[in-house]
Amino acid sequence: AAADPTAPPVPAVQPPPDLDAAPAPPARAPARPQPKPAKPAVAPQSPAPPAVPERKPGVLTPDERRDRLAAVTPPPGFTTEWSGGAAVLSTAHNEIARGRADRQRVAVTFDCHHDDQYIDRLLELLRHQQVHATFFLSGQFAGKYPDCVRRIAAAGHEIGNHSHTHPHFQALSDAAVLAEMEAAEKAILPLAGTAYRPYFRPPFGERDVRVLRLLIQHGFLPVYWTVDTLDWQTGATAEAILDRVKKGGTVPGAIVLSHGGSEATMEAVPRMLNLLRGANLQPGTLSALCGPE
Repeated sequence: AAADPTAPPVPAVQPPPDLDAAPAPPARAPARPQPKPAKPAVAPQSPAPPAVPERKPGVLTPDERRDRLAAVTPPPGFTTEWSGGAAVLSTAHNEIARGRADRQRVAVTFDCHHDDQYIDRLLELLRHQQVHATFFLSGQFAGKYPDCVRRIAAAGHEIGNHSHTHPHFQALSDAAVLAEMEAAEKAILPLAGTAYRPYFRPPFGERDVRVLRLLIQHGFLPVYWTVDTLDWQTGATAEAILDRVKKGGTVPGAIVLSHGGSEATMEAVPRMLNLLRGANLQPGTLSALCGPE
């Protein structure tokens, strides 16, 4: 029969409850956040005192070396790594290979390691020319010829560090590099006094960024050269020395390297100094080249 449209709707039949189902867990109230335990109070600490450089008998501290070089102005691009944080750009940026070009000066330098045969003659030539130079001495030279070192200093010349035994620095460990420099300083310092400057000239000209960085961090200032006279070569002549100086040393800021043990240099020195003066250049020390007017 057809459904009566006027009849009330029949309610939906709910399924019987499942008597075997586990009862629903009772609703839990949200957990209250627990307060975080208070941090124990920490007493304010005073900053640690700066580290005091180790004092080694007979040698300067790094800061004392820097004090002796405070007036030296390295050329543009020099990377100072005394604090250990500056970037290394290239070898040339971590040493002085040429002085300031804004003044008419040239540095005259002499390396001494083997003997003192010509030193008194050289000192007399420089005295006669009224020129002060920079001598780079090895520690062994200073130990063997102490009176010679005293005479160099007494004549008004400055004295730099050329290592103790004249080794190949790139083959040495960091500790051995520092030991070489400190042994030389210990030998030179009591003889040279205030004439000593912690400049470093590498034996054989051999160095790399590791060696330069290490020495700069310890207060030494590496110095190379603009022109090598090659007076150490067998058969060197005064004419050959002068020719090399003409080609590379007659420019403002040049650093001329010669050796105190070369007979050819003794002949060349007066003419070399006249050559530099003829180019309107004033020969002198490294500190005069790189320091204040």
